[in-house]
Amino acid sequence: PQNPKTPLLRRFIDLMLSRNAMIVGGNGTLGKAIVSALKARNWRILNIDLHKNAEADVNVLVKNEPLEQ
Repeated sequence: PQNPKTPLLRRFIDLMLSRNAMIVGGNGTLGKAIVSALKARNWRILNIDLHKNAEADVNVLVKNEPLEQ
């Protein structure tokens, strides 16, 4: 019988092999280091942050506004 976790594991492996990553906070100190390390290994990067990261392939900028109550 097939292990029920196999499809999930296969999807995870496929995702890792695709070399695409979404980094939240990719312009902070740790985020920049992660983006640089992955770009050096030919990963495509989607950065979500308040500010653009020039190394990222795509930047999604969010506004820093207080939440309404």
